[in-house]
Amino acid sequence: MGRYDDAERAYREAFDPFWTPEQSEKFYDFLSEHDRLRDYGLELKTRSARDPSDFNTAIRLADFRWHRGGEIKPVILKLQQAKSQWSANELVTVARLLLRENEGELASRYLYT
Repeated sequence: MGRYDDAERAYREAFDPFWTPEQSEKFYDFLSEHDRLRDYGLELKTRSARDPSDFNTAIRLADFRWHRGGEIKPVILKLQQAKSQWSANELVTVARLLLRENEGELASRYLYT
């Protein structure tokens, strides 16, 4: 229907770092097909630089990096340095993402906390 902005907004609102690989691929393929993938990554990096304690942005940036074949550990460590209070859900989310990357030692710190 040509409502790409609305479709992108719907994807962003529905974002889940634990989407199946197929669901995640659909999101990033959509962005790529509409020449938005690079802009999306830049937006995340800019928001993260402006507020490194923003959990939502950090998780999205980590997922974006993971999708692009990059490491998520630097994003998580930057978040850790900036964030002073964590919810139990945030700790579990970070641990799960790190376990997905075979970062068991670092993940265990979040689970222990």
